[in-house]
Amino acid sequence: MANDLDNLVLGQLRAIRADIAKLKRHAESTKAQLAGMGQQIGALTIGVYGGRSDIEELRRRLDRVERRLELADG
Repeated sequence: MANDLDNLVLGQLRAIRADIAKLKRHAESTKAQLAGMGQQIGALTIGVYGGRSDIEELRRRLDRVERRLELADG
């Protein structure tokens, strides 16, 4: 009887360990995905600020052209 109880407990412990192992694998996968997303967000941020810089440069150049051609108001 005690042997059956031991086997039952060991079976449950093995199932718990298997579940924990699955959770660990899932957590590592999620961690890798988050790291990749962080890199993508960083690249997008650089792209956005680079685009803003380009737009600002074009705006300054257009303002200068308008002033030289006397097209600017004020």
